[in-house]
Amino acid sequence: MARVSRDELMNQLSAFIGDNNSDEAIALMENVSDSFESDGEDWKAKYEENDASWRKKYMERFINIGPEKDIADTLETEQTSTAEDTEVVDESEGTISFDDIEL
Repeated sequence: MARVSRDELMNQLSAFIGDNNSDEAIALMENVSDSFESDGEDWKAKYEENDASWRKKYMERFINIGPEKDIADTLETEQTSTAEDTEVVDESEGTISFDDIEL
């Protein structure tokens, strides 16, 4: 049995199928084309390995929760950072606060 290139096989298959544009004919062309385009990689195995890795990381997110923070400390930190974030220093004119900005 002779071996032919992808292009030769696709041309022979196209000639055989002719004007038939049924779902079966299209599926056959797609399957033959995809079979030749395989690059030797097992993409399904890679996908499943990657998916399993991300699922594991996602579950660990819920399992490896650190110690709970005191809500008062969290609020105090947020208020301090908010106050610091509203000040803009312009060295030519001094300190400008959020309240100094006119809307």
